Amino acid sequence: MKTILQVRNLTVQNEKGVLFEVPAFKIASGEKIGFVGENGIGKTTLFCQLFNQESSNIKRATSIGYLEQILPLNYLSGGQQERKQLEKFMFSDNELILLDEPTTNLDDENIEWLINVINASNKTFLIISHDRDFLDRTIDKIIFVENGQLQSFYGDYSEFQSWTVHKKEKQTIQYKQDIKKKKQLERALREKKEKSARLLKKKKGVSQSEWKMRSYVGDYESKAKSLAKSAKSIETRLLRETVTTQPHRLKQLTIKVPDMLLIKKGKSLLRINDNIYENSNNINLKIKNFNIKAGDKISLVGKNGSGKTQFLELIYSLKDLISKEDYISNNISIGYFKQSLNLFNKNDVLLKVLLMESEQPNQVVFDTLASLGFRNEEMKRRYEQLSGGQKVKANLAKILLGNYNVLFLDEPNNYLDIIAMQALENFLKAYDGTFILVTHDKRLRDSVCTREFIVDSLTINSQESLRF
Repeated sequence: MKTILQVRNLTVQNEKGVLFEVPAFKIASGEKIGFVGENGIGKTTLFCQLFNQESSNIKRATSIGYLEQILPLNYLSGGQQERKQLEKFMFSDNELILLDEPTTNLDDENIEWLINVINASNKTFLIISHDRDFLDRTIDKIIFVENGQLQSFYGDYSEFQSWTVHKKEKQTIQYKQDIKKKKQLERALREKKEKSARLLKKKKGVSQSEWKMRSYVGDYESKAKSLAKSAKSIETRLLRETVTTQPHRLKQLTIKVPDMLLIKKGKSLLRINDNIYENSNNINLKIKNFNIKAGDKISLVGKNGSGKTQFLELIYSLKDLISKEDYISNNISIGYFKQSLNLFNKNDVLLKVLLMESEQPNQVVFDTLASLGFRNEEMKRRYEQLSGGQKVKANLAKILLGNYNVLFLDEPNNYLDIIAMQALENFLKAYDGTFILVTHDKRLRDSVCTREFIVDSLTINSQESLRF
């Protein structure tokens, strides 16, 4: 296969400084490559440098099409706009296509369309994505950043993940062995120094004359020197010893529903037999045989524009609208995450507000922010100082840590990298409350949801798809 793009000794950087180095990287015609890593690591920055050919260290032998992550707004919905742009790039004359989070606004049907187009195409693709199922079904090579350098792995995302887990396990074993060896050397050094010091100190039970005589002939001193020499040798070994870096462990997020809001699992929270309600947007929504019980983990699925968000809006305000023939529990406390949400004032300090308002232990607050990608110094920033993606994550954290027993999560994963996605997945698996999740990420739905309701043309289908 011919090489259509080659990079050597490239520094990827932005206004904040160096992000990572690319010693050597090339793309061959027909390859389908996924670029994965934490938010802010520099994935989009590399795309921009490749597309604009900003350095002489980048050699291109083909034309490039680049679908950016943030598309300009117009009259089309996010999903419609994304599909239109994708069609433009997929059927262009460009041989190499760069796609930055292409599935973010697509529904299941359009994601399936995109997968089929990529697999059937003889074009070359370099894709940034946090959708694990999408990556598994489209790419055959992964690039990632480790120790400040771009590296490659041949295989799909699941294979890459298994390899990463195995590598971390080996690294953990080696780290423990290195620490054990270092402690043994430190103990041996300490013992020899103490023994040497004792030899030069007059011992109890030895007469003054004997001590002077033995010191005079160098009996104690020679032994002490020998021990000191041995200790020096150990010190030299300690200086040369390197300890394997301890691998980062993804913490299991455990956020418990506050005791005052706990509802016994299986208790009915909402029941609508057959009715039409008008939501706050003056849209009529038909609901038939819809019920939610405490502990339910529900996925709300449907095409773009089918009415998923409209239904969440309706149920969120249903206490004021519920008719006599239907039922909603007075004990429901709903936390509602949506992309347009803004739960902070501009001068709010992120960590301070969450610690003050949440009933969760302080460590849980720290762990939640860390797993969403916030570094220690970023947790202490004012809300207005956060990036757009960080503001979305901050609002998600406030919902997850809030005093609720029911969560409505409308596309919570749109601004999450794969590591944060896994943290969210772990949280939802362990969550002891109730949630309704809207997401186009099939793997996330399959992993955490046990019930599924289908929305079509502003109607919740009475036939529910059950999961076990």
